[in-house]
Amino acid sequence: MLRRRRGAIGKFIREKSNSFSAAITKRISSLRNEDDDGGDGHTVKEFNLVGLKVVKALKEERKELKGRISFFSRSNCRDCGAVRSFLRERNLNFVEINVDVYPGREKELIERTGAASVPQIFFNEKLIGGLVVLNSLRNSGMLETKMEEILGRKCPEDAPAAPVYGFDEAEEAPAEADEMAG
Repeated sequence: MLRRRRGAIGKFIREKSNSFSAAITKRISSLRNEDDDGGDGHTVKEFNLVGLKVVKALKEERKELKGRISFFSRSNCRDCGAVRSFLRERNLNFVEINVDVYPGREKELIERTGAASVPQIFFNEKLIGGLVVLNSLRNSGMLETKMEEILGRKCPEDAPAAPVYGFDEAEEAPAEADEMAG
């Protein structure tokens, strides 16, 4: 008896939440003007519904970046987290190469930068530097210029490659598996 009630309550909640979502969507859709194409220069749209506030941020117009932003990181690195947040806030696509997850890539980091310190940010194959350099570029207003200059062209082959799961694993793992099998 109790199981049937739980099932009925769960079904009731699912049905009501779906109809509530549909009502919100319908209400928001009805607020859109026919002549509004989003070209009024505003980057944020705000709708006030009874008991609910919806804010929609429109994407900024920016030149298409053909290149790749990549950075080397470590787990639990505060500066690496700041770089990640910085790139996400600006809706920039990036490749993160965590040398704790892919220890074989640490050798590449040292070869490219001369040190094992992280974060190390690359625009295509060009080393930009760490968090301090990124903040300096942003504060001076040169970040956008540098990005358009370097990332405006296709990423060359000699840029840090994105990690490929299953292929960037340590070389020792298959050897240990062979010893156990034989």
